[in-house]
Amino acid sequence: EEIDETSFEIRTEENASINLLILNLKENTKINFNLSKNSKLRIECLFSNEHRFVEITANLMENAEIEGFFADFSKGDFVINKMKAWQGSMAVSEYEGIISPAYHICEITHTTLNKTYLHHLLRNHLYLPEYARLSTGMRIGQWDLGYDDFKNLPFIIPPREEQDEIVEFIESGLSKFDNLIAKKTALLAEMESYKKSVIYEYVTGKKEVV
Repeated sequence: EEIDETSFEIRTEENASINLLILNLKENTKINFNLSKNSKLRIECLFSNEHRFVEITANLMENAEIEGFFADFSKGDFVINKMKAWQGSMAVSEYEGIISPAYHICEITHTTLNKTYLHHLLRNHLYLPEYARLSTGMRIGQWDLGYDDFKNLPFIIPPREEQDEIVEFIESGLSKFDNLIAKKTALLAEMESYKKSVIYEYVTGKKEVV
């Protein structure tokens, strides 16, 4: 059945076993899977790269399963949005869960690597032109960075002690910037409130223009 919607729900009955083929989802499509007890849903998704923004929610009853479409990732994995890598859209995950096929999931196995160092290193702007060069596709919105190309990039891995020092320096700097941003944001909010109060006083006649 062809569904021309951007928000829909898929339900199963108890003990059902369903194969579902999804074609060409629209951008920002929202899908809710509601699986009954002992049901099994296997999904194959063939949507194009430009239709990749899909929000998924799922309610799984006892022994219900969903196969395909998603990939599992764990806390500490390095996750790459292969279509936005050229913008630095990658990070060491602080969470665990499931994710769409638009991402590469890399388990970090290097025993002396500070994962936070890797997080900052690979998001550095100096790498972005190389990610763009290696990405393939007809236009920017369809660019795709292949995993083999990514893993063959040279990475600078100094001794662990030096990695830790770099991370401490970056994190300390980020904390200072966050504090400055918070102060500036609070100041702007205060100034906006003052401006509104002054306008109100003149509009209501409490003050006069001299």
